[in-house]
Amino acid sequence: MMNKVFVYGTLKSNQPNGRFMRDNSNGFAKFIGKGVTEKRYPLVIIGEFNLPGLLKKEDLGKQVLGEIFEVDEKKTQWLDMFEDHPHLYKREIIRVIQVDSGDSGDQAISQRVQECWCYFYQQFEDSQIKPPFYDDYNSSGARGLEYNQE
Repeated sequence: MMNKVFVYGTLKSNQPNGRFMRDNSNGFAKFIGKGVTEKRYPLVIIGEFNLPGLLKKEDLGKQVLGEIFEVDEKKTQWLDMFEDHPHLYKREIIRVIQVDSGDSGDQAISQRVQECWCYFYQQFEDSQIKPPFYDDYNSSGARGLEYNQE
């Protein structure tokens, strides 16, 4: 069985953990295309490791850019382990607007809504939800909050 997953942080292509999506030793993943969340969510940078975290607070924040992958059950299980589901991040279905055609080259795919698994950060209190909220994560971006794997 194949699942679609939306990644918005370090697992995106050209980000610090993007290599894990290309590594088939932990299951299969195929890049489908770029996408943006249908609803607005707060994307924040968290703690000393500068973890990207999408918070499950609909209509607060921005529509978030990311990537859509099709993954097999083995990769889904690996992602659950990597994201510490359901403790640190929790996997939930959201609607994502696909904004390009990915590897397929089929332009008819553009702007199609996909239902995707997405990992929401869990360890926060409502009082901690405050701007800045981001619409796109880049570890080496201008905000100077580089992902710290140590």
